[in-house]
Amino acid sequence: MGASKYVHVLWFEKNKSVLSYSLSYSAMAIAGSFSFLLGKYISKLSIQKNILIFLPIYMLGMSLRIFTEPIILPVISGFISGIGASIVILIIRNWMFELINENPEDKSEILSSRIIIMQLMITLGTIISGQILFIFNENNSIYIILLMLSAFSLSSCLFIKKIPNKRLENNNNIKLLPKNKKLTLLITFLCILIGISMGMLEPYYPIILKKVGYNVSIISIIMSLYTIFKILGSFIFKKKFFTLKPQITLFCIEILLSIMFFSSGLFPETKLIIIPILFSSILISGVLITKEITEYNILPKKELPIYFGILQSAFLIGDSLGNPIGGFLYTNTNTSTMLFSYSLINLIIGISYLCLYSYITKKKGLN
Repeated sequence: MGASKYVHVLWFEKNKSVLSYSLSYSAMAIAGSFSFLLGKYISKLSIQKNILIFLPIYMLGMSLRIFTEPIILPVISGFISGIGASIVILIIRNWMFELINENPEDKSEILSSRIIIMQLMITLGTIISGQILFIFNENNSIYIILLMLSAFSLSSCLFIKKIPNKRLENNNNIKLLPKNKKLTLLITFLCILIGISMGMLEPYYPIILKKVGYNVSIISIIMSLYTIFKILGSFIFKKKFFTLKPQITLFCIEILLSIMFFSSGLFPETKLIIIPILFSSILISGVLITKEITEYNILPKKELPIYFGILQSAFLIGDSLGNPIGGFLYTNTNTSTMLFSYSLINLIIGISYLCLYSYITKKKGLN
């Protein structure tokens, strides 16, 4: 995943197809946003069987990333990848929250461990692929080989022996939507905003860094450091000091991100842009951890699987909106406009999230 994500955007930028990349990314997010519709049906199969079905679909979508044109092919690639990836993520996430229900005292450890392991693997994939691209002078064939290898490397997951062969949910009366429609609407809106924030800037870091003068070898190291700092952030924000009142932590993080990138937008065409980029990775880990803990704290426990599907879909819808917004700003404006827009989105999220959380916790039966 780390290698494919890093090589993907550089490959499309090399072929002057940033717009196609943003559409592919959006198609992936849009397809993933429908995962909650399948939640009722995937619960009828075991974890093992679901992974055997949807992981190969994800692999197929990733292998199609080698095609930058015609524009329909990147869109198809994104759509197929989105279906496979979102279902696999949904299965793993529900599996983890099942573990939390069995071991509530280890809640923070379980949530942060998933993020830490994922970021470690992304770091490894990013730095290896970056150095290979540099060694082979960004040869077109190397891009294609890396994209194909990263896709088929997922097949190794099919040989994991300890995947549980049991269902996540044995209730045959699973509903499509939770009972509290107002809560569902509000928390969904919040996740869409967070998805927009995540999608509009982070995927474009490699080409922003390339634009200010870094080569692909250095960029891969920077992006690997970015991932390592995310891991560091996971260790920091899993501490009780931050998780005791996760909604306050998230509010502070979003405001800090807003201030930091607004300031960076004043001086965008400099190599010092790596400073806010790297520091933001620590804060983004805080966003991911506090967001999940907050959801676990405020959502009705009996309906968690339904909410997880809906919120994952909402996040991906936001992501699908954020990426083309970022692509449009990168192609048609300048880096300053991208950074100012990102700053504004985070300011809105910070204020909205605190107000929303206060409203939700005042409602009876949610504490």
